[in-house]
Amino acid sequence: MAMICLRCGAEFEGQRALCNNCFAAKQAEPSPEEVMFPKKEPIRLRAMFKDTRVFIFCVVVSLLLLFLLYAQLTGDLLGSKLPAVFMPSSGAVQAYNPCEGKNLCLVVFVSSADSASALRVRDVATALDYNSHVGLQVVVGMDRPEIMVQSANMIGNNISLDNVGEFAHKASPGVPPFWWLLNTQREILVSFSGVPPMAETPQAALQKFASEKFGRYAGSFK
Repeated sequence: MAMICLRCGAEFEGQRALCNNCFAAKQAEPSPEEVMFPKKEPIRLRAMFKDTRVFIFCVVVSLLLLFLLYAQLTGDLLGSKLPAVFMPSSGAVQAYNPCEGKNLCLVVFVSSADSASALRVRDVATALDYNSHVGLQVVVGMDRPEIMVQSANMIGNNISLDNVGEFAHKASPGVPPFWWLLNTQREILVSFSGVPPMAETPQAALQKFASEKFGRYAGSFK
């Protein structure tokens, strides 16, 4: 008995409403349930493990890059040595090494354009005048020599002047005022950028600054 296919209109022999070709095509089509609720691919442990390893690798690389960026922003890596640079000194007194005979040497690089920070550094210098454990070397730079002398005179005597920028080039400080705490071999123990806090007295400002920034070395600043 000849039938007419409801899909393509071709005549065929059989009892179905569709010809063989159209029936096979309809069988291959997904059902409405499969369209609405498609089957999820099974999670393969090997693929998941591979993705996890890629994620961990990316995290490790990111942390390493952040560490290198931090090291670049904060100057020399801890444990390396701060280069010694000969610089002229300001003030009426004869130049001398403020860290000679001291267990620790605190070096600060100051921009002469930042007078507010220079005043806070002066408080630290005043408080360390009679400290038997920590010496302070103040380096002023980033300006014309005559401007640097004015800023140095605001801080105190025996201030190093980075007239030609050699110290800034070799030490690579971060944002001034930038600080290095050194041992007797000039190895960097602590380095950071920051302005000392205001307080009623220079000694109080130094103690607060030391407790916030110098960790286990803070006791040497008393």
